[in-house]
Amino acid sequence: MSSHFQGILSSSVHLNLEAQNLMVDTTIGKMIGVAKLLLLPFLLVRLMVYYFQYHLSTAELLKSCYTSLLTLAITFLLLQFYLDIFHMLDKLTALIMKRFDWHDLVKPDSFESIKDPEISIWQLIKNCFSNLTTKALKSISRIMGLTTTIFRHQAILFTLQVGPLAIAASLLPGNFSSIVNYWLNMLISFLMWG
Repeated sequence: MSSHFQGILSSSVHLNLEAQNLMVDTTIGKMIGVAKLLLLPFLLVRLMVYYFQYHLSTAELLKSCYTSLLTLAITFLLLQFYLDIFHMLDKLTALIMKRFDWHDLVKPDSFESIKDPEISIWQLIKNCFSNLTTKALKSISRIMGLTTTIFRHQAILFTLQVGPLAIAASLLPGNFSSIVNYWLNMLISFLMWG
């Protein structure tokens, strides 16, 4: 599988895409390694909290151990194939972005102005003011679009890089168990900004 992001990073304004892809892949790889190292301590914390908090009997403790080990296996598989999953998600995002021509949505309606051989001074002033206002609004929209693209790009990169830690932290009991849902919702919302 290709190790290059196509949709997430190609929608950015950065010039050196190859170097950035390499940096993102190595950073995510390091985060995956750290998250894999944290899996066992997080599992032990989970089991200790369950044991002391719920005063589990032997049968309930075994059941808790089995479900925790199943959760550990699923979490490990998610971390193992993390880059592959998000490369596929990235390719899907790239395909969706290619299917829509966003420039067609912002093209002004073409209309023919009625040419009058005798243009009054007020009409000339009105046309000049209209042109200046249109150019100013187009410049503002370009700046806002560029700012949104840069923010989206950085938010997606940050979300992808902290994803392995969020997946590993989901093993912890309490509020941490729902952190993966929050992280995934955040990632999907940033991807939909495209």
